[in-house]
Amino acid sequence: MNGLQSGFKISDITNTDEVQDVSSPNHVSAFKYRDLVEKELKYQISRGFYVPTKDKPKIVSPIAAILKDSGVDIRIIHDRSQPEGASMTM
Repeated sequence: MNGLQSGFKISDITNTDEVQDVSSPNHVSAFKYRDLVEKELKYQISRGFYVPTKDKPKIVSPIAAILKDSGVDIRIIHDRSQPEGASMTM
C-alpha cells in the first residue's frame, strides 16, 4: 500500500546526488494532441496524480499521447525507455 500512497520506488539508488540529470524531448504525438494532453495533465493534477514542482526533477521522461477509441480523449504514456543509455528500464 505504501507505493500507492507515497509513490513506487523506481530505483535502488539511495543517494540522488549520484544520479545524472537526464531528459528527452516529448514524442511527436504529445505535440499533435497538445490541447488534449494539457487538458488531461490539468485533470490529473487536480486529482493529485501529478504534483507540480518548481525544481526540475533529475530524470525527465518524455510523454506520448495515444488517441482513445472515442476519438476525443487521449491516454498519456510516460516513456520510461528514454533517454537511451540512461532509462529507467536499462
